[in-house]
Amino acid sequence: MVMESALQMIFARTHNIQSLELWLMLGRSAERPLSALPWLFPATMPALQRLELGEASGSLPTSDWHSLRPDREQCPCLLDLCLTNVHFQWDLPIFSTLRSLELSYVELPPTTVQFFQILQTCSQLEILNFWQPMSDRSLFSEPLIPVDAAVLPCLRLLDIQGSAKVVSFVFDRLSVPSTCTIRSVHEFHYTGERDVEPITTVLPRQRIFRDLVYRVSSLSLLLAHHIGGIMRIGFETYDGASCKLTVSTNVRGMLGIDMDAWKALLDTFAGSPCSHFRLEYLSIQVVTTDMWRLLLLRLPLLETIYIRHHPADSGGELNPLLEALRARKEGSDELHAACLRKLRLEFVRVDDVGAHGLVSVVEMRASYGIPLTELVLCNSSCTRKVDRDAFIY
Repeated sequence: MVMESALQMIFARTHNIQSLELWLMLGRSAERPLSALPWLFPATMPALQRLELGEASGSLPTSDWHSLRPDREQCPCLLDLCLTNVHFQWDLPIFSTLRSLELSYVELPPTTVQFFQILQTCSQLEILNFWQPMSDRSLFSEPLIPVDAAVLPCLRLLDIQGSAKVVSFVFDRLSVPSTCTIRSVHEFHYTGERDVEPITTVLPRQRIFRDLVYRVSSLSLLLAHHIGGIMRIGFETYDGASCKLTVSTNVRGMLGIDMDAWKALLDTFAGSPCSHFRLEYLSIQVVTTDMWRLLLLRLPLLETIYIRHHPADSGGELNPLLEALRARKEGSDELHAACLRKLRLEFVRVDDVGAHGLVSVVEMRASYGIPLTELVLCNSSCTRKVDRDAFIY
């Protein structure tokens, strides 16, 4: 009765409430059935602009909330709606004209038709989050069926977490501004079988990215170690010109990305004006000389390469890159990456071969008239066998 009394006191000032956040975290010790709580909401909340409802214990009967039918007469000024583990019926006008819509851990998700009908009534939508991470729940309650595309001209942030197939389906049917930040995360139990399809599935080949790949100036790849017996693949775009792909695995020493996936990634951005490439290793990963050469070939306008390596590795990880930077183009005496001017290395361990390779790259590129203007080693170290005099001119 304490919670019910508290809510009644709050709702007594219903005409003044502009933002309401209600999270229920009761478990077995709940003093009364939670199913009564939805019916405490007042008949009208004329000033309410943001409503956030969440249930963290898993004890709330979803059907009771699903039968609640708020409408625009009850909440005429509602702009922001955030629902976690609870939701209303999907055909209600409460979803129309929203500024932000955030849905997560939905037990009874909408159909594809219902979801896109909601979006088509939200021409002013700026934020759309829809998360169904690592659960048996899909983004939609029924198999995917063709629907008309939705245009969201004001969208600033799109964040979707679910299966790669379903997220790809959504991305193929949305049109958003070029400056919209787009994030997608896919988590699944990794079986250990060799399979690059999940990585290639999240690459920006859908309708929503139609213009993006021709403007990308910065590309980042994060290879991480992930715990919990799962593999996580994420993709993010921001500021209309930057992309980041994250591959996290739970098996130490397992390749997060192999040549096939590497090639698919680079083929996607071939022809873009990409001038900055960042590779961050947080797990053991072998990027071969052939992989580096392919990168330099597909992204010929690179001006900066930034590598941040796991500090615990023993050295030698730079050698494939240095070999690629010294290699000549096939059938030509020219070096790759003629525009490259900056090479930044962080948390790398330089062995004797790597030390001489760095000096060789600097000297060779200078002799070809395409010198490096910056070579930065930050938080890095050398093995004992390195001849440090090789760096002194």
